[in-house]
Amino acid sequence: MPHAPHPILGRDQWWNSTRTTELHPLRLERPRTLADLERVVNEARALELRVRAVGRGHSSSDAPFTEDVLVDTARLDRIAAYPAARTPGPYVEVEAGVRVRDLNTALDRMGLSIRAMGGYNGQSVVGAILTGTHGSSMDYGALSRMVRSLVLVVADGPTAHAIRIEPSAGFSDPARLPANGPLLLQDDEAFHSAVVSMGALGLVHSMVLEAEPTYFLKEVRRVSDWTRTKEELRNGLLDRYSGVFVQINPYEAPGRETTLVMTHERVAAIDRARRLREDVRFGIGWLNNAMRNPLLLLAGHFRFTYRLLVWRLNRHPDRIGRLLRSAIRGQRDKGYTQTAHRVLYQGAAHLKLRAYDTENALPLRPAPGGEHYLDVVDGLLDMLRELHARHGFHLSSPVGLRFVRRSAHWLTPEHERDVCYVDAPVLRDAYGNSNCVGRVQQYLKKHGAIPHWGKRNEVFDHAHIRRCYPRFDAWARQRDRFDPERRFANAFTERLLGP
Repeated sequence: MPHAPHPILGRDQWWNSTRTTELHPLRLERPRTLADLERVVNEARALELRVRAVGRGHSSSDAPFTEDVLVDTARLDRIAAYPAARTPGPYVEVEAGVRVRDLNTALDRMGLSIRAMGGYNGQSVVGAILTGTHGSSMDYGALSRMVRSLVLVVADGPTAHAIRIEPSAGFSDPARLPANGPLLLQDDEAFHSAVVSMGALGLVHSMVLEAEPTYFLKEVRRVSDWTRTKEELRNGLLDRYSGVFVQINPYEAPGRETTLVMTHERVAAIDRARRLREDVRFGIGWLNNAMRNPLLLLAGHFRFTYRLLVWRLNRHPDRIGRLLRSAIRGQRDKGYTQTAHRVLYQGAAHLKLRAYDTENALPLRPAPGGEHYLDVVDGLLDMLRELHARHGFHLSSPVGLRFVRRSAHWLTPEHERDVCYVDAPVLRDAYGNSNCVGRVQQYLKKHGAIPHWGKRNEVFDHAHIRRCYPRFDAWARQRDRFDPERRFANAFTERLLGP
């Protein structure tokens, strides 16, 4: 649980999943209904307090920070088919507290699949979308591309009220919506502003997502080196698969860094018997991998090994290259075929709850005269090697590269351009973790990268964000429209989105 009463004082407090952020708000609200959300905002306005909402606490940025009213959405957990769409679905409406894993379970029962997801399934779906969570898919894109409609509680009049925001073309049939439901607003500018908005326009109650009939992915993990992997990326690797993910060990000789290349491709449906065999085979593969690298694999599943892994990283920084090389080689797999969400989920849940990262997007196709993203990655690897050689500071995991298709939403890093996300993870208790993450941010900021809203991004500022987003001023006008009092602002929005 990311929140609990203080064991001694009996007062509510909240912390994120990695326990790197702890909040003691004036009020911690746990609404169950849309009416509850409207009440919370109206009471905050009467007391002249600000309001922020949180999902399951998986953001490592300061996006949820508030000293006023914090809204925990965990009890908004309903999932239902959406009956008011003009076009055939399948569509489901999910409330703000629904976790990705709960959505996947519900869709499975309906014979449906999620269209995109990240490598972890513990986040709230709505929170992940609002902060731009993306996965790695040039075939489909980020989670935000699934959104067809959303219900938002805004503070643009005498009282807070809910509106249903959709594209101008009209997704919902007004005649099929409840007469006493939220006001329907079909407006492209409002829709593309609200989907990825970090809660800065209002409190999201629910989103309507487009699913699809159950589909299957085949995942292959192979080991290479960075020189060969770069050549593949330059020569069409991303065009041959529905998704590609690359891990790089930065602590080896330049050009010879060990890499893991993970590919996903859609395949025909497999019967239940074969699905069971695949799971058994994957389990045997896990045991084989554990024999190659037991420390890393066990750390992802059992608590007692986490401290052992941290001790090893801190006590023997000179061995980081060998440790990450072993971790990459231990992930090799000739092929695993299953339903999409089971393949997309990358596991190691316990380890993810004790790690954080900075993740920043670079355009795949630079502007004339601009740097190629692979050259920027080369410079980052050089910087990480130098930081380690001089000071013994290092990342706790390989550098990750994820590739995401462009999006129409105005404040998503892949707005109107295909991007490569560069991910730099550290364990919470590893020596030099925050310093290392900060220096990665500084390097990537200097090279024009756009930060992930839900990851560590404290070195970025409003001036940089405004340069990165061509529709930023249009988005700001929508914020003025729905939140003229800045009721939903906090230090995060003021630093990155302006006062």
